[in-house]
Amino acid sequence: MKEAIAQLKQKGVASRELATLQQMIYLEFRKNVDENRFWTNNMLAAHYLNKPLVTLFEVPKMLEGITTEQVKNTARQLFGEDLLLMVLLPKNGK
Repeated sequence: MKEAIAQLKQKGVASRELATLQQMIYLEFRKNVDENRFWTNNMLAAHYLNKPLVTLFEVPKMLEGITTEQVKNTARQLFGEDLLLMVLLPKNGK
């Protein structure tokens, strides 16, 4: 896990992985729109994060704008040098 985090901080993600991630997020977004959860989630996020509401038309543009460099920079911000990695439910029961 530490190696994966270090690689993410150093190299970011491959464009193929980024495209897959963007597609997964877009599908979840469409599901939320179809199930009428988009606005509820949007209003809660806007309130708690003190940010403006996002329109339906902005989300796809925002997803397309995500770059490998942004992922790398975000990983550097989120994952410092001191990490605590835990396995809560190991598969082999040990």
